[in-house]
Amino acid sequence: MWCVTLMLVMLATTTVVYTQVTDLQPIRLVITSPNPATYQVDTELDITFDVTVMNDGPENLNSSDSDNFYIQLYLSDYYELDSATATQSVHFNVTLPTGADLSQNIDAGSNIELAQLTAMVTIPRKYCPLLNYVCVLIVVEDSMTTNNDWCIKFGSQVEGKAGEKQCPETASQQDIDNGVNVVLSSFSMTLWPPKAITYRTDVANAVNHYCKSHESQCCGDYLFSDNTADIISHSEVLVANGYPRRIHESLSILTIVEVQSSNQFCSAASGFYLPRDALLMALQQSSSDFTAADVQEVVLGELFTEDENETSVETMKARDLEAWKIVVIITSSIFVIAGLATLAYIAYPAEVQKVRIEIPLSAASTVSKKHGIEEVENADVGT
Repeated sequence: MWCVTLMLVMLATTTVVYTQVTDLQPIRLVITSPNPATYQVDTELDITFDVTVMNDGPENLNSSDSDNFYIQLYLSDYYELDSATATQSVHFNVTLPTGADLSQNIDAGSNIELAQLTAMVTIPRKYCPLLNYVCVLIVVEDSMTTNNDWCIKFGSQVEGKAGEKQCPETASQQDIDNGVNVVLSSFSMTLWPPKAITYRTDVANAVNHYCKSHESQCCGDYLFSDNTADIISHSEVLVANGYPRRIHESLSILTIVEVQSSNQFCSAASGFYLPRDALLMALQQSSSDFTAADVQEVVLGELFTEDENETSVETMKARDLEAWKIVVIITSSIFVIAGLATLAYIAYPAEVQKVRIEIPLSAASTVSKKHGIEEVENADVGT
């Protein structure tokens, strides 16, 4: 139910094999169009990109009558395909422009430039928070297969990245009902992409350790089959849309575990969510063993940034101070105007004294409201 069928399993049927001792590897990937590129969930985006391929030798790659290699594009949760999880590595076919030659000679130590390649890219909604990289893959069986990919992060193309990824800003009710919130202390958003797999491995280890002594709780409506087997791998640890969220100096991660029907631990007819009480207890008991970062707390429910649902003590003090400043200014203004009015009353003839000076009661609220708008507009949204 939860499996994602990938083109990755088909690579073996299209791999090019030759006897020359060469090492082909991509060394550059540039998304050229659209610019700026914006990737939205479940929506196809037609992108154009350039790739540089190097032959690291030691021998020359001779030209042939057929293509020496193939090119694929994929999205990944890690910057190396070998370490990426199966369900979070989504592949796409690449279309070559007219005249592109993949059969040409490439001398040892030299590069070829391939421009104006295209692919239709879609980010699955379910995996959007975990897909952090756009990668190119050289499909070839050469002297070293561990360096056949090159990845760039989502982000500004001005900085050489792949373009902006737009995940839904809110978690689904299903994820909220089945997820547990883990707060990593002193953890910035920029550390998340390279640490995501480590975190998910920590969660998987915690769940597998807990479930071996709580079989019925972990299998839920299903009977357990073999408690010597692991119930999940780290690829089944997911993160809800709208997460991670930065809360002050920490990172909040609404974590969900989807158990595959193929697992040997439970006799399950289909995939299912790991019961939330089991996930909560597993994470609370093993949080001190996490290697990705120190766990600050493990709680049920969503946690929000300051602007969404909570206000820090420091911010409340700052706002109170600003409010007092406004009151003092308005009060001082009233006394100044009243003093001027008194002087005018004494100094001017009676005809002039009949003119009234009024201060609208809405003046204070107008200033306060304006200040409130400015405060919201300038607030740190925690992204």
